[in-house]
This record gives sequence, C-alpha cells and structure tokens, in this order.
Amino acid sequence: MKGRTILITGCSSGLGRFAAMKLAEENDVYATVRNAAQQADLKACGVTVLIGDVTHSTDRQAWFHTLQEQRGKLDMLIHNAGICEGGVLESISEDRFEHQFRVNVTAAAALSSTMLPLLREASPSAIVHIGSISGRTAFPGLSAYGASKAALYGMSRSLHIELSPQQIASVYVELDSMHSRIWQKGVDKATLLKGPYRKLEQKLSANASEIRKSPEKSGLLTCIMNIGRHTNPKPLYICGRKSIFLFVLNKLLGEDNITRMMTRMFR
Repeated sequence: MKGRTILITGCSSGLGRFAAMKLAEENDVYATVRNAAQQADLKACGVTVLIGDVTHSTDRQAWFHTLQEQRGKLDMLIHNAGICEGGVLESISEDRFEHQFRVNVTAAAALSSTMLPLLREASPSAIVHIGSISGRTAFPGLSAYGASKAALYGMSRSLHIELSPQQIASVYVELDSMHSRIWQKGVDKATLLKGPYRKLEQKLSANASEIRKSPEKSGLLTCIMNIGRHTNPKPLYICGRKSIFLFVLNKLLGEDNITRMMTRMFR
C-alpha cells in the first residue's frame, strides 16, 4: 500500500487526469470519470477509476462505499470536476447558469458531506477545492463561471472553520488560467450575441486563445503535494504566475481599481 488515500474528481481529461496520474506514483489515488472508455491509461498508472457523474447522488454513494470497503479512510478529497459556461450574461440561459452551479458548487458540497466520515477516519485530512482567479477577480464573459468559483471560495472558507476542530482542513487553490479542455468547451458552448457586444466578444475570443496556450500543469501538482505535507494547511493557496500577480495587485490597488482597469481593457 502506498502513502495517502486520495479521491480526485473530474479526471476524464486535462488537469484532473494529469494530477491523478502523477499523484498515483506515491499515493493510492481514486479518480472519477464519466465514461468507462476514459479509464485505460489511468489504470495503467495505478489509479483506481470510479465511473459516474459527480452530480448524481447514487454515484457519490457508490464511490463512498468503494472507498469505505477498500481503504476505510480518505486523506484528501480534491474537487477538480468543473465546467465553464462561457459568454456574456445576456447569452446564458437560466438552465445553463443553474447547471454551472450544480457541477462546480452543489455537487462539490454534496460529495464533501458524503465523504466526511472517511475524512474523519484519516484526520488530519483535507478537502481541496480547485478554484480560479475568476472567483476573486472579475473577468468579462465569465460571469457564471466566476460566480460559481466565488461561491466555492466562500464555501471552502466556511468549511475551514467548521471542520478545523475535527482536524479536517478545507483549502481553496486559486489557479492560474492553465491549459485545459474546460476553456475550449466553454468557448464552443458560448452564444455570440454580437450587436452591442461585438467588440467585446472579439476581444474575449482572442483572449481565450491565449489562455488555451498556457502550459503550467505542474504548478497544480506541486501545490497539492505541499498541502498534503502539512497537518494544518492554509485556507488559501495561490497557484500560477498570473494568480500571484493579480493577488499582489489586488492587495496594492484594491478590487475597485482592478475592476476599473479591466473595464478600460475590454471597452
């Protein structure tokens, strides 16, 4: 048996898949995917694959019972599963907005509640919420996504206080705009309204192309490993050069001035 028992959601592709494979080198990693066809290379790396959808309660319960029977504890729960409903707010339907929160926030809350008995067995343990710079710094075209990450940040902070007496840390990792399929999916689903948004949407499209070129996956892995090494990790970890830059800029200039700068950039 390896070191810690780790459950990471959203490992069908991108950052989650990368992190699961790397973490499995020294840990017992359980990774969730929605499609059985996506599990072969994960299994080849020693990852135990859990099939299902994080938004389905029956799947969450099945994952709990598997971990309970095979490990009896959970050292780290990593909420990585997420989607991006891209586009200006006027283009996003009520159903799309609710789906954004159902995947990024509600499912994470429900899975944490489900796994708490196993996290208590392993305490000190940790719940890691993979967040975004969009959760604390406003960007146009990401109102639904940013709102979901802001909600995740608030929930993570509250959990940090609630669970501290049980030696379960709740941590929010503020990620840079790293290369991930989530951005391409968000762009593909976005509805362009044009008209009064034409100029803004052109700038957003160009900006999305630059985001997709960002290569920094290893930073997330390093951050997760640092969290795992501490029995009392911090509530917030900043991951990536842009995230650190914006964090410092917010401290120096304040949120209102950052928002004014963004407004001028995308005018």
